[in-house]
Amino acid sequence: SYALLSKENLEAVGDNVNLVINATPVGMYPKINTSPWIEDVPMPNEAVYFDLVYNPLETVFLKRARAAGAMGISGLGMLVHQGARSFEIWTHKSPPVDIMQERVGTLLCPLR
Repeated sequence: SYALLSKENLEAVGDNVNLVINATPVGMYPKINTSPWIEDVPMPNEAVYFDLVYNPLETVFLKRARAAGAMGISGLGMLVHQGARSFEIWTHKSPPVDIMQERVGTLLCPLR
């Protein structure tokens, strides 16, 4: 099941959550000091937190998850694979995903 991120829903779920996905632009450059997670609600450390935001590579959302002892995954992989799939659709050729991942990470790091 799923629930929207409200204080009431988060408190009701407690530690009974396995996966939290931020599928919004909250926390993305230039508003890097924002997070979709309610600040005064603890983040369950058994959950995996996936942030579709890719710039910055580590958002406030992911920093808080890692500080709680949880696993956090950035949106960089999603960005690269979306680009790779687009490249395939337009050119009918397979792109070098490993090189794309390396270059994108290099380009985004200065914006952190």
